[in-house]
Amino acid sequence: MDLTAFPFLSLLFLLPALINLGIAAYILFALPRIRTVDLFGICVLALCIWQIEEAGYMFLGSREAAFAWSKTFCFSWIMINPIALHFACSYTGRKFTEKRLFPVALYLPYLLLHGFYVASGNNNLQPDAAWGWVIAPGGSAIQAVTLWMMPFTMFVVIGMLLRMAFRLPRRSKERTQALVIAFGILIPTLIGFVTQVLFPLVFAIREMPLSPLLVTFFSLSTIVALRRFRLFDISEALQLETVLHQFHNIVLVVLPNRTVRSLNKFTTRIFGLEGGAYMPLERCFPTEEAATDFFEQVFEPAFEGHSLRNNMVSFRAGDRMIETLVAAEPVRHRNEASGVLIVASDITEYLHVVEARKEAEKQLEETRLQQHREITEAVLVAQENERRIIGAELHDNVNQILTSAKLYMGLAATEREGAPFLQQATGIIGVAMQEVRKLSHALIPPSWSGETLVEALRHLLSAAEQGKLFTVHLDVQRFEEERVSSKLKLTIYRIVQEQLNNIVKHAQAKTVRVSLRQDDALVLHITDDGIGFESESRSFGVGLRNMETRAQLHEGRLLLRSSPGKGCQLEVTFPSGQPPRSAGVLQ
Repeated sequence: MDLTAFPFLSLLFLLPALINLGIAAYILFALPRIRTVDLFGICVLALCIWQIEEAGYMFLGSREAAFAWSKTFCFSWIMINPIALHFACSYTGRKFTEKRLFPVALYLPYLLLHGFYVASGNNNLQPDAAWGWVIAPGGSAIQAVTLWMMPFTMFVVIGMLLRMAFRLPRRSKERTQALVIAFGILIPTLIGFVTQVLFPLVFAIREMPLSPLLVTFFSLSTIVALRRFRLFDISEALQLETVLHQFHNIVLVVLPNRTVRSLNKFTTRIFGLEGGAYMPLERCFPTEEAATDFFEQVFEPAFEGHSLRNNMVSFRAGDRMIETLVAAEPVRHRNEASGVLIVASDITEYLHVVEARKEAEKQLEETRLQQHREITEAVLVAQENERRIIGAELHDNVNQILTSAKLYMGLAATEREGAPFLQQATGIIGVAMQEVRKLSHALIPPSWSGETLVEALRHLLSAAEQGKLFTVHLDVQRFEEERVSSKLKLTIYRIVQEQLNNIVKHAQAKTVRVSLRQDDALVLHITDDGIGFESESRSFGVGLRNMETRAQLHEGRLLLRSSPGKGCQLEVTFPSGQPPRSAGVLQ
């Protein structure tokens, strides 16, 4: 063959091949390394090899050489189909591309087709004065299937890009990018479908390999998309695709036009979204006011270059509200703001726990205040009761005794023989002194005397027994004075004193037993064989309430058991472990 006849046509193939080689090098080495970018670069590189293959046919002198050349380089125009389809699926955000079996299902049919094509021994290449060696009619079925598969796959790719473009906002850069790439693929695909598929397979004429030449339109559209419309400039520049899906936080990459460009799996699940890329961010907020506040207080400052932390933002996820703590960072590519990275931590459950804790603390505080009021009321009532008793004792006993003494003193002053009256007055004054002594002894704690608790209890019970209303038995076992604080000793003393008063007033008892023992806890028992009462139906009086309040001050527990005709049992338990004292006296 005379190769000098077509050096110009060979240049028409080789020059676009060199252009595509430069584009592939720029994409693969200058742009960030992520899957979508790599697939597009490999696709351009395959086009470059295909163009070199077509140019090579013009320099081959025999059919055998052309056939060997075809078997060697046919992988370029066969495998460009699954690579382009893989790129389209990744670029349009198809979730199934993340499945492990997706690459196998996509590439395996084309690899098998390539193997069959090479093994089929197609040798229907014929010389052409203009194009070198071209495919002539009469090829095998494998060749026909292979030729039909290429335009079919490319039309699917174009359809995916156009569908994505028309679903995006009209003036967005992403829409323009998709349209430019789609039309760059459409022109060579249509021409190639007619001249390289329909010509040999339908019209039975030789092919015209115009498609590799017209790939120049694709090259130009790619250059325009890269330089004018900044193809692969936002989510691709982030290199976050793999990391995002591992986050258990709401992660959004928001473009300047306020649309979502990237969503991780957690965010997709939270908001119930499918194919959430390019979704307007306003849909994620419960109200327009909330969206406006977010853009004014978070998005716009971040887009201007500020890093924001700990911003409370409410999102809407279906029918429920999500309270989040948001951090926002500007995304820069080549020193220009390209978007905003939003990372939001769901703190809804945490806020519920905090709210529940506040409510519990509020209720606890109310309970404490109520207990404090009850204790204060009990103390005031006890004070008033003590004053009433003191007043009654002074009025009914001491006052009457002193009045009698005064009367006898007056008689002694008017009678000549006043000695008997004076003697009588002296006895009456002695009784008054005894009553005052009894009253003061009941009011003043035994701290002044230096007694131990057991000695103080013996004196108290002995004084009560002198009234000859009942007999008293005191039983003390394993009681260590030095392990009991002075305040607790006084509390025990007052409880015994109060219960003895109750027994005197109400019980009609014959025998009273008081026991004090110390094992794991300090336990006080006071029992009587009086008339008893119905403990379940009878409310606590002031005396019992005072005893319970005194016990609670030392973390004690008071238990009262009684029934009609069976007396009464009072049990007070105090936890052990009181701080030791140097001496066992009431101080």
